[in-house]
Amino acid sequence: MPPEKNFDWQQYIEFAEALSNTSQKNECIMRNIISRSYYGAFCLSREFALKTGWITNEFSGADSHNKVINAFYNSDYITKMELESQNIYQRKRAVGEYLRDLKTYRIDADYKNIYPSSNGRTLERDSEFALKYANTIKNIINDL
Repeated sequence: MPPEKNFDWQQYIEFAEALSNTSQKNECIMRNIISRSYYGAFCLSREFALKTGWITNEFSGADSHNKVINAFYNSDYITKMELESQNIYQRKRAVGEYLRDLKTYRIDADYKNIYPSSNGRTLERDSEFALKYANTIKNIINDL
């Protein structure tokens, strides 16, 4: 039986938030906070970019993530009206920057046996930042 409506990707971010509020955050929980934060933010961004025509639905695979990120980060997808409004341009670019960082964290969380801890990065720090970035992306998209 097909679903009656589209999935609400914000639920991934809400799930990550619930995980972050658990009293005993272990490595598995923190890795899942990162992963769900990324996918929630990525899918919200993808759906917005599709709806606005910045991207088409004609792509798939690993490169699809970069296309969504670049739709926000690069000025190729900025309309003349948006260029005149520096605030919109800056917010769109911020979404692209946050998605890039989230993607890095998510790849490390999902694929590395030992989570990288260099340049001030730790699993705990990245899980906190991932949730913060995902919520920021959600808020920006809701405001655009």
